[in-house]
Amino acid sequence: IRDIVSIGDGGRCIKELRQILKIKDGRVYIVNERQRWIDIIERNSLFSIGNFIPNNFSNLTDVPIPSESIDLVVCY
Repeated sequence: IRDIVSIGDGGRCIKELRQILKIKDGRVYIVNERQRWIDIIERNSLFSIGNFIPNNFSNLTDVPIPSESIDLVVCY
C-alpha cells in the first residue's frame, strides 16, 4: 500500500494507518468540502498530511486523482 485517499474528513487517521500498515512514502489525498481548523486537532499535526482536494458532495464531480492510482480509500 502506498497511495491513500481520505474522503469526508481532514485525514484524522492517516498517521495511524501509515504506522500500522508500515507505509513510508506515497501520496495522500484529502477530499472534503473545505479545510477546517479542527482538522489540525483531529489529525494531531499542524502541517498538512496530504494534498487537499476541495469537493462539493452535493454536486459530485470528477476528482483530479489519476485513475487506478490509489491503494486505499478511507471514507467518513
